[in-house]
Amino acid sequence: DAEGHIADDKWGLTFEVNVTGLYIVADEANRIWEQQGLPGSLVLTTSVNSVVSKRDSMAYDTSKAAANHLVRELAVELAPLVRVNGLAPATVVRGSAMFPRETVIASLEKYEVDYDEDENTDSLRNRLARCYADRTLTGEAVTPEDCAEAAYLLASERLGRTTGQIITVDGGGILPLAGHGKTLKRHDDMVLLLESHASPAGRASGPRGQASSGFLPVPGCAVLLAGRSGRNGRHGGDFSIRHRAKNLLVCAA
Repeated sequence: DAEGHIADDKWGLTFEVNVTGLYIVADEANRIWEQQGLPGSLVLTTSVNSVVSKRDSMAYDTSKAAANHLVRELAVELAPLVRVNGLAPATVVRGSAMFPRETVIASLEKYEVDYDEDENTDSLRNRLARCYADRTLTGEAVTPEDCAEAAYLLASERLGRTTGQIITVDGGGILPLAGHGKTLKRHDDMVLLLESHASPAGRASGPRGQASSGFLPVPGCAVLLAGRSGRNGRHGGDFSIRHRAKNLLVCAA
C-alpha cells in the first residue's frame, strides 16, 4: 500500500512464485533426469536484489535471497547427477514486459530523472535504462543478450565442474565503488550492504569506510531462454539454449 505494507496473501504469493515455483520445477526436472539416467544442468534465476536492502521491496528481495540459498541446497541434494547454479542479473529494461509507460514514469520520478511527458514510451525506457547503467561500474545497461550468454555458459560443459554458484550479471552495480574511486550514485531508499562490511580489526576494509572489492557477496534476477551467440561466445547467429546444449533446463521466475 501507500505506506509500503504488503498484505499477507501477496507476501505468500511472492514466495510461492519466486521460491516454491523454482523448487517444484527443479524437483520435477530431477525426477525425469533420474528416470533417464542422464546428467543435467539446472539454471535458476534469482536477483541482485537478494543482497541489496531498499524500501518498498521487502517481499521480493527476501524471496530472491531465499532463492539464492535454494540454489545451494539443490546443488547438494541433486549431486552428482545434476549441477545447479543461479543467474542473477540486474534490472533488464529492453525487451521486458515489466515496464509499461506508467511504471517507467514512476521509476524515473523515483530516481529523479528528468523527462518530457510528450516523449514516446521507448524514449522513456531508454532514459530509465541509462539511469540503471549509470549506477554500474561498466556504465552499460544489462541486456537480454548478456543474460543469455551467462545462462548458456552455466548450463554448458564449459562450466561442467561448477555447481552451487550464483553468477551476477549487473555491471558491478552491487559494488560500492564505481571506478577511479568514484562513488556510485546513491538514492535515499537504498542501502548497499557492502558499505557496512568491516575488517576483523573493526576498521572498514576500503577507503572512506567503504568495503574493499575483495569482499564479494553472493547476490542473485531474470534469465532468458534465447539470445544471440556464436562459437566460443562470439556474437553470431540466433540460438536456442535447448538446441545448443543437451539435458539442461533454464528456469526463470
